[in-house]
Amino acid sequence: MMFFYLYKTTLIDFVRPKRIVGWILIGLALAGASYLYMSFDRSAKPFETYSRVSDYFVYRLIPLAAAVYSIAVVGQEVSQRTIVYLVTRPVPRWILYLSRVAASITATAIVSVIVVLAVSGAINGPSRVIAQGIPGDILGVCVGSFAYVSFFVLLSLWINKAMVAILLYAFGLETAAANMPGDMGLLSIKNYLTIISDKPVLKTGNPIADAIATQNALAEMTKSTALPIMVILTVVCLTVGAWWFSNFEYIPREDAE
Repeated sequence: MMFFYLYKTTLIDFVRPKRIVGWILIGLALAGASYLYMSFDRSAKPFETYSRVSDYFVYRLIPLAAAVYSIAVVGQEVSQRTIVYLVTRPVPRWILYLSRVAASITATAIVSVIVVLAVSGAINGPSRVIAQGIPGDILGVCVGSFAYVSFFVLLSLWINKAMVAILLYAFGLETAAANMPGDMGLLSIKNYLTIISDKPVLKTGNPIADAIATQNALAEMTKSTALPIMVILTVVCLTVGAWWFSNFEYIPREDAE
């Protein structure tokens, strides 16, 4: 089937050694930072330390990986002036779009799971990589890969120089929304992932660290509600994106300048 062929070839390109080695190094760096963090508070249980560190590091890395791989779906093709060759293939555009988005989601999930396991190994030890809280985080980062990538790719169809807008959302709005009153927390994908992964909100006593972490956002929402919302967001973004890509023309532009 054409979809799976395009998916496979795109995924091979996304996870080729030149691209994936950087993410592996980032995972090792975060594992080292996690080990140092643990050494500063040896009285804390490994689960508590892992929960804090994964909230600080892992759930901040998912949108970054999603941003990089999302831009490669369409935005990079436009900025590199290769979009014409992409859209003139004898393949329905919606298949082309969804296959590339699926490859981007898979690559983001692979990177995120690598980082989860690296951080867990640093805190829980190599023999207990799959420890308490890890299955929930693996589910959370996989759901996050779907949600972030489908949303970010849609933004890249609408916005010139989309990487700027994507990073502002991922590291600006999401960080702020986690601690804003009222319904502002609904705007943060990370908040839903925290609920889906069953991650507890742990106070450190450090005002800066606690401000960075999710604080009581969507406190009354349950996993059975948060997960369908992320599924709906993903399906809507994929549907709108496939329709948009199929019905609008794309010409080379200078996003990179």
